Amino acid sequence: MTFATPTNLVPAQGAAALSANSEVPQVASFNVKAGLAQMLKGGVIMDVINVEQALIAEAAGACAVMALERVPADIRKDGGVARMSDPRMIREIINAVSIPVMAKVRIGHFVEAQIIESLGVDYIDESEVLTPADEANHINKHDHKVPFVCGCKNLGEALRRINEGAAMIRTKGEAGTGNVVEAVRHCRTVKAEIRKAQLMDDSELFTYAKEIQAPYHLLKETAKLGRLPVVNFAAGGVATPADAALMMQLGCDGVFVGSGVFKSGDPAKRARAIVQAVTHFNDPKVLAEVSEDLGEAMVGINISEIPKDQLYAARGCLVGGLGVMTAAYGAHGLEKRVNNDAGKLKAWNSAANIQLIHSVALLAISQSPALLARSGRFAAPLILLGTTLFSGSIYTLILDTDKTISRNFRLGLATPLGGVVLIAGWFALVL
Repeated sequence: MTFATPTNLVPAQGAAALSANSEVPQVASFNVKAGLAQMLKGGVIMDVINVEQALIAEAAGACAVMALERVPADIRKDGGVARMSDPRMIREIINAVSIPVMAKVRIGHFVEAQIIESLGVDYIDESEVLTPADEANHINKHDHKVPFVCGCKNLGEALRRINEGAAMIRTKGEAGTGNVVEAVRHCRTVKAEIRKAQLMDDSELFTYAKEIQAPYHLLKETAKLGRLPVVNFAAGGVATPADAALMMQLGCDGVFVGSGVFKSGDPAKRARAIVQAVTHFNDPKVLAEVSEDLGEAMVGINISEIPKDQLYAARGCLVGGLGVMTAAYGAHGLEKRVNNDAGKLKAWNSAANIQLIHSVALLAISQSPALLARSGRFAAPLILLGTTLFSGSIYTLILDTDKTISRNFRLGLATPLGGVVLIAGWFALVL
């Protein structure tokens, strides 16, 4: 399919011709940028962190490379604030390869974009992989001569980015996981919403544009074309030739590959295989051939699970558990001292009410379908039992005004025991 510029970006009929000294309008600039992005169709863009990797990507047949200091898998693993890459590293890669070079900037950080543009890169990716600099506003991409790439999860998001000047769109996916499920979801969502728009008349499109928060003129153009009015690549979790071919068969114009190549056992061979898979995405025999003996793939992360190497949640459970034990000790100790003090008694009753809300919430959580489905057979029953012992013993203590139950049963042991079981349930959930 040939590229079609959105109608709102085409000069009106009868517009005055440009003189040699007249300023070039933004519309002409967008046409050039969109045309440059169009030249990447049917190709693979690979993340690289140094000249050596860039040369491997070029030799494998990549149509462009994305220069960045850390691949998404390392960004995800290391945490912290992820910013634009060192300009020196980007320059070295630009000087080393003959194919186009891209670089990432933070969402909304127009100064990073100015710096990257001054280096002479061919494309800029305003990327959610980096830590956003502005949570409310994206960069006005019409202000830059270099084409911009932006991610999307749905049609409304894609059209908003195009309206801001993005010359190329990609699915967001879940970068750095090696799991293609989110990229598939985003691709199918965009396609489904385009099909829905194609069935609407103009009045319905007005309403739909409001619903998805997209510019009406771009939505109308997209419905007419039956696809996005700019190049649309797949990104986020593509790790194998089969993943790449899947995204191409779903209608993408090309593929971004990040951690999937250089986090694998044989990067050069896997890079060549993914390029071949994108070229021959409709030929299962070729796909089978290029998928053979690729070495170990990157270790993927299941989106529905917390990775085992991220123990922050476990540490949080430990701290929370210590808090539970402290609260249990305080509950029993304070109860003995409040009987003759109205102020302390009021504080005790307030704490008891808060504890009741906490207990009900924990009991509800322990029986939620999401937790039961995710935690297997351990976490949910442990949380249920621990909450019953912990909170039940405290409320029995509160209601046992004549101390009959307290004298016959060791409630003082039941509370910390319940806390320990509750902690075990939390650990079973996150480990």
